[in-house]
Amino acid sequence: MKVLVTVSSGDVVQLLVKGADMPLVGKEYSLEKIVDSGTAKQNRTFHPLLECLYTWMLKNDTYQFESNGIQYDFRCSDIDKLKTIFKIRYGKGANRWEYVDDNYNMVEVFDLKEIPTYVVSDFSEGNRGRIKASHAISWKEYDKDDRRKLIDNMINIMKTIGVDSDKFNEILDGIKQ
Repeated sequence: MKVLVTVSSGDVVQLLVKGADMPLVGKEYSLEKIVDSGTAKQNRTFHPLLECLYTWMLKNDTYQFESNGIQYDFRCSDIDKLKTIFKIRYGKGANRWEYVDDNYNMVEVFDLKEIPTYVVSDFSEGNRGRIKASHAISWKEYDKDDRRKLIDNMINIMKTIGVDSDKFNEILDGIKQ
């Protein structure tokens, strides 16, 4: 449904509702500017795609894939971890990292420049050199174009690894409209 504010004076707001779904008395609704609606639509696409992929992987008991020499590893314990994998690898990346220091302690940093040079260059000594993105950049920090790119990447990967389900096809049909 779309809502047009026709009068706004003090505590009184008059709305014109457009669309088949009429609001229900007593139920709260979120309003967003029409110019921002693309991101809401993208949000309603991204999460169902994640659910579709995760369900498909569970059903097929397959979490690692190879296609044309490219390997995809989506081993994870839950759907939130899958979301983090996609946002870090195929989205805007991470804003926190962890590394192992001289005393084999995990250290978290907010800037890659904070990681000592030996950690980056010396991979041959035990666990030193291990760097891991620990926190994905929030979906709220993605602009419309960033979201579109991540969704496109996700759809292309899902097609490449052979996801074929009614839900996936339904989502693709919804995007085309």
